[in-house]
Amino acid sequence: MRRVATHPFCDLFLLFNSNRIFIQAPESEHLSSFHGSISANFCIIIFQIQTLMMNVRTLSFIFILLSTLEGFTQQPDTTFVSASVSRAKQIYMGAYKAEWPMNSGSQYVEYASIEGEHPYFISSWSLGSVLYQGDVYTNVSMLLDLRGDRLVIQHALFDVKIELSPEKVKAFTLAGHRFIHIRQDTVKTLPESGYFEILQSGTVSLIARHQKTIQRSMAQGKAVAILKKINRYYILKDGTAIPVDSKKSILHALNDQPDLKAQIKKNRIRFGANREAGLAGTVRIYNQLVKMQ
Repeated sequence: MRRVATHPFCDLFLLFNSNRIFIQAPESEHLSSFHGSISANFCIIIFQIQTLMMNVRTLSFIFILLSTLEGFTQQPDTTFVSASVSRAKQIYMGAYKAEWPMNSGSQYVEYASIEGEHPYFISSWSLGSVLYQGDVYTNVSMLLDLRGDRLVIQHALFDVKIELSPEKVKAFTLAGHRFIHIRQDTVKTLPESGYFEILQSGTVSLIARHQKTIQRSMAQGKAVAILKKINRYYILKDGTAIPVDSKKSILHALNDQPDLKAQIKKNRIRFGANREAGLAGTVRIYNQLVKMQ
């Protein structure tokens, strides 16, 4: 038996003898020496993780191999073997994410809270996907700073927050919410370019522009922060953005469907405490009426 594929950057190495492969954690982890045996009648595959920045093709091969090895971990030490395989997968994902072009964005300057206030769409890091320069990236941990179009990701290897360029982000999802970047010159009467949440899509769409302004001042010798959240809603119809903020305004914008008012009453669409839900429900019913024609 002999050791192969060791490297200063490795968190996994293989020991092999004949048909039996052994996976063992590195001594630098200060874990007790352990190994699990994995029997298989196949040629011994020797590989090593050269660095965390190796090419994606090689990393993909390693990931597939490790997924295959899990199926063989049926020996008494399977818990330790699974831990080693899991750790190797983490290395793979970290190295893969380290090569993302998104990591080349500018460094984000984090907001310093005074009394727990925050400028974000969601206060904590949330998972989502990003359409960035034509490529889709999934399982991305993100923050959306509503003080401006600041979509923020955490660098895969370093304790650095990266601010993505809005011009390179076509769309993204964040904790189930869908956003799209719209340029002002592509939609008539759109007041500004930026990220808009898609609340309803179809023949006509309902989008929302979420923003926050934070003003700081001194009151009785103490620093205070006044946070104001602004939500603006627009109907996208025939290439034009139409601002809506009430039942009256949305019925006027969608007046080509005479049955709409009766249908929103029938479906008990309300515009009181949750104006956004009322607007979204009205657009949903409008699109259904259009399909029925």
